Amino acid sequence: MKKKLLIISTAVVLLSCLVMLAGCNFLGAFYTDRTPYYIDVAEVEDPNAANIVANNNLLSCTRIIASFSNGKTSAGSGFVVTSDGYVVTNRHCVLMYSSTGSDTPYNPLETPLNATYKVVFADNKALSADLVGYSNDADLALLKIRNYADFTGSASFEPVKLSSSSDLFYGDKVYTIGNPEDLGLMLTELMVSSPAIKVSSDDSFSSIILDGTINHGNSGGALFDKYGNVVGVVYARIEGSNSDAYGIGCAIPLDTLKEFLDEARIKYTVAADQSAE
Repeated sequence: MKKKLLIISTAVVLLSCLVMLAGCNFLGAFYTDRTPYYIDVAEVEDPNAANIVANNNLLSCTRIIASFSNGKTSAGSGFVVTSDGYVVTNRHCVLMYSSTGSDTPYNPLETPLNATYKVVFADNKALSADLVGYSNDADLALLKIRNYADFTGSASFEPVKLSSSSDLFYGDKVYTIGNPEDLGLMLTELMVSSPAIKVSSDDSFSSIILDGTINHGNSGGALFDKYGNVVGVVYARIEGSNSDAYGIGCAIPLDTLKEFLDEARIKYTVAADQSAE
């Protein structure tokens, strides 16, 4: 079966009806009533991994809204990796090229359109950001939030912690917090179908293949392990050209993200080794 890689870049979607989302927990609706709090995995006798991921990372996960000079908009996901406001997302969420007049989000031979960026948090606080870099080898980009210190103030506002994708195995449960269909931040439970498969011969890395619900707008969202540490970045789903392939997602492995951040000289936080617990 011939397969194609469907890049998950979306226009902002307006919904006027009740939407049922299978396999997702809508976190945004609960933010003002239940403030997330940090859970120490070592102190929990029978930890709920989904709650750990949500409580430890919701404040650091974001919606990414890009407004381009041709009047189009794109909605994706991202996550804060430093205490001074650097945010990781996908390149295709923040770049758009226009010579053909199409919505194709990436063509390295063309000049990108001018754009403005908003990073939106779980409480719907939207902050302006600047695009400071992107990778030509991987679907990764880096934004810098303006006036981030004024937003965080004295609150406990921790960036995500980066772990390793090398220990992932078939059947492991993983999670992502993202912005599907630009409805708001949601937690989705996934399973590792394969820890490393090259989706395209042109790829410079082997993707983490995921079984579960990956929708338009999930692009750029962090992929978390059961400890709530980042192990990858969601970037695409695979669809069959001649059949209804469904539920096959792709994530960039963490080692590729670390290489990108190291090249940009970004000082991220590394999680403690919890594999022995």
